[in-house]
Amino acid sequence: MINSSCSTTLAKKIYEEIFYLEPLQDKIDLDGYCEKKLKIEFPNLSDPEIADELENILEKVKFRINKRKEYCEKQCIAPEYELAEYPPNLLLHYSFKYNEPPLLSFLRKQNRQVLKGINEMSWDSFEYLCKHLLEINGVKPLTLTKRNQEGIDFCGLYDIGSYTTYSSSMIIPKTFTIKIVGQVKHYPIEKIKPREIKSFSTYCDDVKNEKERVIKKLPTWFNEAKRPVLGVFITLSAFTRGTIGHSENEWIVLRDGEQVVEDIIKSPYSENWVKSIGEKLTFDKESFLKSFEKNNT
Repeated sequence: MINSSCSTTLAKKIYEEIFYLEPLQDKIDLDGYCEKKLKIEFPNLSDPEIADELENILEKVKFRINKRKEYCEKQCIAPEYELAEYPPNLLLHYSFKYNEPPLLSFLRKQNRQVLKGINEMSWDSFEYLCKHLLEINGVKPLTLTKRNQEGIDFCGLYDIGSYTTYSSSMIIPKTFTIKIVGQVKHYPIEKIKPREIKSFSTYCDDVKNEKERVIKKLPTWFNEAKRPVLGVFITLSAFTRGTIGHSENEWIVLRDGEQVVEDIIKSPYSENWVKSIGEKLTFDKESFLKSFEKNNT
């Protein structure tokens, strides 16, 4: 028998191995995978002992898989894998389970390569990528500001009314728009801390209160739109817990690296970033990076 600490450590190791497989698999037999790892880690266990430990390991691995799914649902991104309803303990890649189009399925499996490509972008290119993501998600018109414009990297209008249903249109009119102001941080590793959100929140308040030193640097069409203001903060890394809590209190939308990748692989131009060699698809990082160079946007 193995103790609880060892089984927890092994379950974590199995979970991390599965999620960092290259390439990600369509289907994984979790029973067989865990049994194989048990035999490798504990070669002295008999077959009956392996069978006894297997259920415990499986439950701990599935717990981590379900926690990841819950997190992804909250972030509005797709998890890498989900458990099949039947047969039990069969792990399915998200694209395979929901029969996503081949191009999207391929890019989803290449998400780490896509993120790596974004990490290699210049600061300017990353801002253009963020502009593209906002535009394809309905923020139009949208303008990138000049550097050091009182903490505002972009501003635009979001036609939120066009996304309302018939039943909700009595609350949100079809013509309702909001003003978007945002900040972009090209930080591949360092997590965003509360002080950065507090600083950005101050800039958002200045826009809301029409402070002259701020709004004079923003477009006329933006200033003339008398609408509510929403802050959007985009980074390649992640946010500390304190940052997330503060942003919710200040009504600031946060987008991290995983969310950026989720959005970019759904771009209508994504076919330009994939090339085929024979029957094999490959992610064309060079074309991807060129798409967001200043002269190509």
